[in-house]
Formats: sequence, C-alpha cells, structure tokens
Amino acid sequence: MTGVREVEEGVRLAEETKESLVRIVHSADRAVEMVQRIAVAAEEQSAASEEVAQSMENISHITKSSTAATEQIRSASHYLARLASELHRMVDRFVL
Repeated sequence: MTGVREVEEGVRLAEETKESLVRIVHSADRAVEMVQRIAVAAEEQSAASEEVAQSMENISHITKSSTAATEQIRSASHYLARLASELHRMVDRFVL
C-alpha cells in the first residue's frame, strides 16, 4: 500500500500547490490593480500640478499688467496735477 499512499501524498501536494498558485495569482492581480490605481493617481496629480503652474503663470502676468497699469495711472495723475496747477495759475490772473 505504500504506492497508494505515495500517490495520495502526491495528490495532496498537488492540491496544496494549486491553492498556493491560486493565492499567488490573486495577490498578483491585487498588485496590478494597486499599480494601476497609483498610475491613475499620478496622472491626476500631474494634471493638477500643471493647472497650478498655469494659474501661477496667469497670476504673474496679471501682476505685471497691474504694475504697468499702476505706473500709467501714476504718470497720468502727475500730468493732471501739473495741468491743474497751470489752470489754477491761469484762473488766478482773472479778477472778479
């Protein structure tokens, strides 16, 4: 009967091997799924980073535009102040 026992032991070992391989395949599937999720998250993060970079670029452009506009307003206000001063001198010449 040792031949029968050896066959039974071989069958048992084959079943254990099959179960182990099934567990390995399931673990590998889970690992693949996790890697795919990580890849999707990385793509989303990359897109968000690009949006932030674009927003920062827009803010920089707006800041530069505001600075230029502020300088134009300052120049215009100085010009208007000179005109007002000249007008005041001209009006002072008239006697009421």
